[in-house]
Amino acid sequence: APAPLPKSSQNVEFLRVSGCFARDGNLALFQIVPPDCINLGAQLGAQRQEKAWCPQMPLKAAEIRGFQPIDTLYRKSDDKGLYLEIRPNGSKHWFLKYRIHGSEKRLSLGTWPEVSLADARERRDDARKKIREGDDPLHSRKMEKIRGRLSAGNSFQSVAEDLIAVRFVASKKAEATIEKARWYLSHLTPAIGPRPIDAIEPAELLVVLKKIEKAGKRETAV
Repeated sequence: APAPLPKSSQNVEFLRVSGCFARDGNLALFQIVPPDCINLGAQLGAQRQEKAWCPQMPLKAAEIRGFQPIDTLYRKSDDKGLYLEIRPNGSKHWFLKYRIHGSEKRLSLGTWPEVSLADARERRDDARKKIREGDDPLHSRKMEKIRGRLSAGNSFQSVAEDLIAVRFVASKKAEATIEKARWYLSHLTPAIGPRPIDAIEPAELLVVLKKIEKAGKRETAV
């Protein structure tokens, strides 16, 4: 049970409501810890509708499940810019709020419970380390997505087909030469066609060529 109010603040009317303090019908905006931390300066201005103040405490893993959705989105702060966002549909998402180059940004750190409180703090600390080193983790994440999309568009098959289109078809090579190039490609497409061309290792290409060679098509493999 919360400790009794200090004697020096008895003339200030506080009402305990759901673990928080309210005064004059206004619920305090901060999570309340034992009343002896209340800003006693409020007693000096009891007639000025001032709210009691108490610092936000870090989250506890056990209490997160109890955060219930309401009609509007709300947030529960942890520490060092980390907070949990509870949405009306009941989902709970971790975010890191930070400033870099004068701009305030927020970085998504995953969804609870897939990302636990401990995991979220670890991701926060990793991001803060990058920020201290001058890196913007949000920008880096966007660039990774762009590189991923470009890599997906640069599959072995797509690059090979472009090569045939430019060097053979557009150059008006003989139809037999064009068909032979496409025939060569057909041997490689099942194994490495969808692979990003910059990710293909020599060893996996060798496996494909050895398979062709074992089928008695040594010149084709060459």
